[in-house]
Amino acid sequence: MVERSSGPGERGDPLRFGAHDTLRRALMRDEFRLVYQPMMSLTTNRIIAVEALLRWERPNVGIVMPDEFIPAAELNGDIVPIGEWVLRESLRQLGIWHRKVPRTSMRVAVNLSARQFQSGLVNTVRDSLGEASIHPNNLCLEVTETTLMTDIESTVATLNELKGLGIRIVLDDFGTGYSSLEYLHRMPIDQVKIDRSFVAGLGVNTVTSAIVSAIVRLAQTTSLETVAEGVETREQLERLRSMGCDLAQGYLISRPIASHAIDDLLVAQAVGRNLPHLDGIATHHDHARWATSSVLIIDEESDVRLLARMGLTETGFRVEEASSGAAGLAMAHQSLPSCVVVDISTPTMDGAKVCREIRSAPDTKDCTVVVLTSHDDITAIDPCLGCADDYILKPFAPRDLAIRVRAAISRRRQLLQTMDPHVDRALLNVLQKVRDQQTEDSELAEDDHLSTRQIEILRRVLGGERVADVAHDLSLSQSTVRNHLSAIYHRFGVHSHAELRSMLRQRAATSTKSAAATSARARISA
Repeated sequence: MVERSSGPGERGDPLRFGAHDTLRRALMRDEFRLVYQPMMSLTTNRIIAVEALLRWERPNVGIVMPDEFIPAAELNGDIVPIGEWVLRESLRQLGIWHRKVPRTSMRVAVNLSARQFQSGLVNTVRDSLGEASIHPNNLCLEVTETTLMTDIESTVATLNELKGLGIRIVLDDFGTGYSSLEYLHRMPIDQVKIDRSFVAGLGVNTVTSAIVSAIVRLAQTTSLETVAEGVETREQLERLRSMGCDLAQGYLISRPIASHAIDDLLVAQAVGRNLPHLDGIATHHDHARWATSSVLIIDEESDVRLLARMGLTETGFRVEEASSGAAGLAMAHQSLPSCVVVDISTPTMDGAKVCREIRSAPDTKDCTVVVLTSHDDITAIDPCLGCADDYILKPFAPRDLAIRVRAAISRRRQLLQTMDPHVDRALLNVLQKVRDQQTEDSELAEDDHLSTRQIEILRRVLGGERVADVAHDLSLSQSTVRNHLSAIYHRFGVHSHAELRSMLRQRAATSTKSAAATSARARISA
């Protein structure tokens, strides 16, 4: 609850307004206010979250900063009702933003006190989310190491309950405590906030810079999101971006501002405008490639669509949604998205049929297709793989989905750019026949038949994926993938990927000429 991002000269005597009855009266008289400090994605330069910060608008005194009264509230227990008010008010405001800009995936971060963990916190959070109709994934609860150390066993249990609701847990001021690594191991943490003291040393102190880089790499290794606090210069911002940090927060991006200013910011972003003072800052090198890309999500479960939208919009994609296969296919023909993400068991038209329809229609044939499935056996989604570019298992992390979608779009764009379109379509037809094992009219000999696993490896390698990426995605070792490729080369009588592609192109070209001749003879006969 204490705002650790206060600027110079904002600290005062923490007990000056410490009387128990004074703080209670302030709460009853609605004297507390919230301001919000934006957090910016370093991938897209878009604001995707805000931290709720408390202010006391005291009559005849003016604005009182949290450092002046929160310590006293902690001591006398007033922090519990004050903290509950902050939680409910910030979620209420988040609901207003979501209704005003329906496509936003904005989330809010709220600081927790150790006292709150002792006072029915889980029920309070659950009730507050329900009252505001906010998806739990849009709420981040920030805890400090000091909070965790108060009663570790009880705190861990409470955090696990909160995590079970779907809430994001954030470890604040990371790197300042002596046992932070132990907390990453024991706590259900989603995000770490790099303390401002480290950010201030970027480019100034080599040791500090190395520490920040190490924290970011550690977070990436453990699939955690990173937020850098106290970013005040463009040099700091660009260094953090080059290190791979996810989000930045600080005066360079925005000071804490009122809710109506966040309204204006979200509306501006919805029409493609970023913060004016950030116009000169370049985004991540490949964001421009996705800024005009759109993704259509087809899934009957609204929660799945919401999670997908969160990850994709944060990466810069425009997102559309459909709850059935038929509706999704109609939208695909209308909006021509860059990628369609479709659940294999969508109602009215299953995912396999949606994939085939997209691939066979002239206006959507070049669209990237990614299949969602709850089956961990690749054979269960085999009907889709001849048409789809990738598949993802549910449940998925929003960030992971965005990464996989970007990779799939890149592979398809590369394939379409490097191959002659006519030969490409014929080649894909040949590969489809390989998958379907259609010996009666396939150009492939009987001994060309491949296993489902080998076909998937072949499809990915011909799509431009590296062996390491194929091995990772299919949960295989690189040596196993190479062994499969050797078997594939042997069956086709070639010695390399280049020879295999050349051979398939020749077959595809022959197939295309044969089909054209047949069509001509049919017209003559008619």
